[in-house]
Amino acid sequence: MEKNLTELSPAPEVLFRQIRDDHQCRMTAPLTLAFIGDAVYSYYIRRYLIAKTDMNVDHLTKASVRYVKAEAQAYAIHHMDDLLSETEKAYVRRGRNTKSIPPKHADKMDYRYATGFEALLGYLSLSGQTDRLERLIAEAISLCEKRETDGDAHLD
Repeated sequence: MEKNLTELSPAPEVLFRQIRDDHQCRMTAPLTLAFIGDAVYSYYIRRYLIAKTDMNVDHLTKASVRYVKAEAQAYAIHHMDDLLSETEKAYVRRGRNTKSIPPKHADKMDYRYATGFEALLGYLSLSGQTDRLERLIAEAISLCEKRETDGDAHLD
């Protein structure tokens, strides 16, 4: 049974800072981890783009797609394998192996790996590992940019 959001007793700012321990993270559904990971990644990408350039919102939105689309996330996670701990790889596998329906415009395997990437980011965020989270996001950004520079991107 789902909780009624109005019945939550702690103040919102207390819930914002809630850190989950390893057991709680393992018990969190992979798609829930991916849900928060997607939001966290989008937030960091937007902050990065705003710091990097002075574009209008329409251009910022279009620029962010280069980083947040499933194809780019899948590329990044494939190229970060050597940087990940065994625990982190396990969260990627959990997210990747979760049954989900990809959007029509996304390749099924890219979408699954992107879900794994987002699950990893969700785990790092919920467990309070901000430094590690930011390190992996910075690496993903670098990989996406290198991919475009090298001409390996298949942009729409």
